[in-house]
Amino acid sequence: MSEDKLPEDEEKKDAENGVNENNAEEKEPRKKNSAEEEKATRKVIFSLCYIWGVLFFLPLLMYGSDKEARRHANEGLVMLIISLAGNILFGVFMRVNADGAFGIVFGILLGLLNFGIFILAVIGIVYVVKEREEPVPLIGNITLIK
Repeated sequence: MSEDKLPEDEEKKDAENGVNENNAEEKEPRKKNSAEEEKATRKVIFSLCYIWGVLFFLPLLMYGSDKEARRHANEGLVMLIISLAGNILFGVFMRVNADGAFGIVFGILLGLLNFGIFILAVIGIVYVVKEREEPVPLIGNITLIK
């Protein structure tokens, strides 16, 4: 009776380990998929820095010692700071001068600032997806995270 269980136990172990008697080469694509999944995960994490600036810290948490992760986190942080400072500054000026022409001018400037941040975010995401190693224009040379 113990002889009958032995082959079943081996089959279960092989199934758990991903070994197939008919095709022993199935392990290699799994390793490849794992590398591709890691690459895709990195792209998503790096893209989140640009999509929503508050998430600039995600690459630092997941890939802290990686130079590329620090660069994307830095660019996300710079975009967040510029966006917050500009929205507060132009928003206050717009409210103070709401009745005059300056209110309209600051409202337009605020819209242009937000549109510019959006364009930089799209450029950053494109760079991540295409795996380009160059910094985002205008903000890539500002270093806050070393």
